Amino acid sequence: MKDSVIEIKEVDKRFITKKANLLAIHSVNLDVKRNEFVAIVGPSGCGKSTLLNLIAGLDPPTRGEICYEGKPVNGINTDVGYITQNDTILPWRTVEENVGIALEIRKTPKEVMERKVNSYIEMAGLQGFEKFYPSQLSGGMRKRVGLIRTLIYDPGAILMDEPFGALDAQLKLVMQNELLKIFDETRKTILFVTHDLGEAISLADRVAVFSGRPGTIKKMREIPIPRPRDIFKIRFSKVFGELYEELWDSLKEEVSKGESL
Repeated sequence: MKDSVIEIKEVDKRFITKKANLLAIHSVNLDVKRNEFVAIVGPSGCGKSTLLNLIAGLDPPTRGEICYEGKPVNGINTDVGYITQNDTILPWRTVEENVGIALEIRKTPKEVMERKVNSYIEMAGLQGFEKFYPSQLSGGMRKRVGLIRTLIYDPGAILMDEPFGALDAQLKLVMQNELLKIFDETRKTILFVTHDLGEAISLADRVAVFSGRPGTIKKMREIPIPRPRDIFKIRFSKVFGELYEELWDSLKEEVSKGESL
């Protein structure tokens, strides 16, 4: 199998309307390797979410090419899982019904589906909540349901767009830790978009710093922090501080530009 799962080659995306002609991203080049966790961090409005939409096939690039598993993305890319900022679990279905919905659609035999659903619910620490509805769950629990609902149908890669952005600081740390555990267990290929530089360093194997609009990759940095990682201790390490300072030097200028517009 090809080592690169996602290949982005000289990609531009321009949005043209009656009132605007906006270049959102420009000359983006990125390879995401198999079983790699890559985080993209950048200022608001720099095109990070636009890039995920292009990879998911929700919109075509204006220029350049996006390939998935060596093949050009032309139309909806059903081989990736996409977790957005918004809570998209279905309110009329219980936890187990939400988690198993993709298996239902694939007409998975009932015994196999029940076994897989129970396994993923256990992995996410949601035992005892199988019959609960989303309105009866905490924000963090709903995020975990959304995550394992995506994992259970075994997508080749997962796109995550600020999945923990709406959570408070303490709950965000808990969810980051849960994601690290699940990544260590499944080794899914993940492309993760965030505004939070500390989150990017804590989670990723590599961090891409996006420039302000039109967004492009300004800096790419390997994160030489061994796994498994303890999300609650990692930020106190010397290497974390050094990485944060280095990447912030690249990011702060872009953030300042955005505030001055």
